[in-house]
Amino acid sequence: RKVAPLPKPLHHAAIGAVNGRLYVIGGFTGTLSWTPSNAVYEYDPESDRWATKKPMPTARGALAVGVYQITLYAVGGYADGQNSSANEMYSPSSDRWEPKAPMPTARDHLAVAVVGDTLHAVGGRLKSSYAHNLAAHEAYDFKQDRWVKKAPLPTPRSGITAGVLHDQIFILGGEAPEGTFDLNEAYNSKTDRWQAMAPMPTARHGLGAAGVGNHLYVISGGPRPGGSFSDVNE
Repeated sequence: RKVAPLPKPLHHAAIGAVNGRLYVIGGFTGTLSWTPSNAVYEYDPESDRWATKKPMPTARGALAVGVYQITLYAVGGYADGQNSSANEMYSPSSDRWEPKAPMPTARDHLAVAVVGDTLHAVGGRLKSSYAHNLAAHEAYDFKQDRWVKKAPLPTPRSGITAGVLHDQIFILGGEAPEGTFDLNEAYNSKTDRWQAMAPMPTARHGLGAAGVGNHLYVISGGPRPGGSFSDVNE
């Protein structure tokens, strides 16, 4: 069923959920525009209403958001022809932002996943060009506010999604000049190793994923590089 639309149209925004509310952070404005946004919108499913919250300090799109306890971390992105290494923490309870240790490799169209007390920033691209995909994998320790390098993503790609099941991180999809990826590569944080898993039936980029119970749902995405779309749910 359809619910209340976003207060403002956005693309390449990042999303996280805290205490039963949805937070849409950053992105780009306009249908064909790449103007970076610092907007933060909070959605309450009980009232079916959106609220505008304190803006993110660094406007950017094609970023990623990770959730740790009751805070959100906005990492990386792209703005005005440059990549961002920003790592900024948002606390919904106080409606405040706080800068944290920047990500070592500035990039956009990356994916992040949280396992335990660590955020993993995986893949991505340089200056929004999927001809410059990265295998970068850097882990952020929330308690120590520092980054360390981890085993690189086996296949450099961007426009990817991440899902977590039983403390394993799954990186799916992506795009490159040659086409889109059906790849599903899993990372074990205890062994710092990657493993190839069953590929997706449908190759695509710009997709989303969510773990529910013992299953990972991978939804939507473009079957061709660039502006393409699908309603796939596998």
